[in-house]
Amino acid sequence: MQDVQLPKVILGTMNFGEQVDEKNADKMVHMFLDRGYKELDTAHRYVNGVTEEILGRILSRSLREKVYLATKVSPRNGEGLKPEQVVKKLETSLRRLKTEYIDLLYLHAPDPKTPIEQTLEACENLWREGKFRDLGLSNYAAWQVVDIWHKCNRNGWAGPMVYQGMYNSITRDVERELFPAIRALGIKFYAYNPLAGGFLTGKYFDREKKPLVGRFALKQTYVKRYWKEPYFKAMNVIRSALKENELMLADYSLRWMMHHSLIKGTHGDGFIIGATNLDQFENNLKSCDSGKLPESLSIAFDHAWEIVRPECPQYFRT
Repeated sequence: MQDVQLPKVILGTMNFGEQVDEKNADKMVHMFLDRGYKELDTAHRYVNGVTEEILGRILSRSLREKVYLATKVSPRNGEGLKPEQVVKKLETSLRRLKTEYIDLLYLHAPDPKTPIEQTLEACENLWREGKFRDLGLSNYAAWQVVDIWHKCNRNGWAGPMVYQGMYNSITRDVERELFPAIRALGIKFYAYNPLAGGFLTGKYFDREKKPLVGRFALKQTYVKRYWKEPYFKAMNVIRSALKENELMLADYSLRWMMHHSLIKGTHGDGFIIGATNLDQFENNLKSCDSGKLPESLSIAFDHAWEIVRPECPQYFRT
């Protein structure tokens, strides 16, 4: 059983149905549960719904009541978070996941075209119907989180319990204003991208060597976010501290999340891990069970952060 003083470990399923087939996805879920973990994270839009369908089939085999299941409704594709869209997307997710309720339902990102009160009222109605148990927010600005919390409180609606945001050793924008806000409101923080989309795996130290596989070959989002000169300068700082243990960078990065970041088990915080193959996933799980970093490495991560701080992507979406 996980130490409650440490952040929770959450299984991210974004690769299910894309880089991870159903057979290996099933193995990953069982490996995860066998470690005593229970929280699974998915989304309505992952792999156009295939991810939820795979997870639904896995959980239907006597696993649903053993997990805390989260999904997200997204404003993307021009549909927004209008009340009818929130209802439609959640109902679709419930059907795919073969469940009558979701433990944690996130609003995946802000919808500037729909008044937030309308979205929140739709969520409240679904909550009262028992379609989900906890409300979460992801990729919202701190001021929006505070505004939503107060609107829910004023109307007697179920308010946000969890915020999911981008956070790792070289992407710390959430520390600036979001963390003080959610701490004041008693909202938990769940981090995604603890390995910076793969940038913190020890594979990338030379900006001129463009990858042919992986997220940096397939998704421009990650290229725009990290494939910049300051990030490679930061990686060289970390590389010097690794002392030829470059392939251990993913391990050290996850241990930084567990022991040296601002997320804390005492607040109910956690971070999301995933993988593209079973060996990688097993190694990530082992890293989560490992201890603190040597001081030299912790200092190197802090130095690297100072180098990239001016280039750090904002934690919220508009």
